[in-house]
Amino acid sequence: MDSSETVSGNAADAERKVNIDDKHAAPKDLSAFVPEVTRKPGELGFAVLGIIFGALGYYFALDMTSDSYSAPSVFPKLASTLIMLCGITVFIKDSKKARPEQGSPGVWHYLMP
Repeated sequence: MDSSETVSGNAADAERKVNIDDKHAAPKDLSAFVPEVTRKPGELGFAVLGIIFGALGYYFALDMTSDSYSAPSVFPKLASTLIMLCGITVFIKDSKKARPEQGSPGVWHYLMP
C-alpha cells in the first residue's frame, strides 16, 4: 500500500463522515437575512451625517477647477454625490421602519457596550 492510497482512503472516510453528519444537522438559521421591522437607535442620525458630509464634500469640490470632465474635481464630486445618494436611500428606508420600543437600549448602548 503506497502513500497515495492512504491519503485517498482517509479522504473518503472523512467524506463519508461529513455526509453522515449532514443528515443529522439542524436546519440553518436564516434570521440574519430577514430585514428588521424596527430601526435601531442612531440609524436616522447616521444617514443625516452621511448626507451632510456628502454635501460638504461636494461644496469643497466646487472650489477646484471644473471646466471639463477631466478636471480634478470630477472624482470628488462623484464620490460626494454617491455618499449623498446612499445617505438619502438609508434615510428613506429607515424612516419607513417603526420606531424602537420605549424600553429598548439607546445608541450609547450599541456604541459603548
